[in-house]
Amino acid sequence: MSDYQSYNPDKVTVQCVHPIAGPHKVRAFGDDTMVDAGFTTDFGSVFVSTDGEGRHVDSADRSGDIIIPLADNSPSNAFFATVIESKIPMTVTITDKSSKADLFFAGSVKLKGMPRFTKKKGNTINEYSWNFTKGKMIRAGAEI
Repeated sequence: MSDYQSYNPDKVTVQCVHPIAGPHKVRAFGDDTMVDAGFTTDFGSVFVSTDGEGRHVDSADRSGDIIIPLADNSPSNAFFATVIESKIPMTVTITDKSSKADLFFAGSVKLKGMPRFTKKKGNTINEYSWNFTKGKMIRAGAEI
């Protein structure tokens, strides 16, 4: 999702579901900021043996991170505070309808550390960085 310079929050949605806090649609993203989700490792690599023969090796690792920047006055800060305090993972679904409904889903999402506070254009941005164990991305393809 970091391919886009700007996005319409009505077309890019972040939905979270937590066993204690329940379902939540994330609202009030930080100004001039982007939701970012990606995998930690490549899906595969090439292994070359000592005789020079190469072969492709698939990686089973689908872990990664999600960065969600929120405005200081976002009601989602309270939801994230409950999630953090519970120490129980949640699920996250990110839908981007501006490019034919791309979808990103991650189960078992936990906070990496306390959110970073950044000043941008006079506003405070709370940047939450989350780890996930198994993510799935469905790319429908950008409109041309």
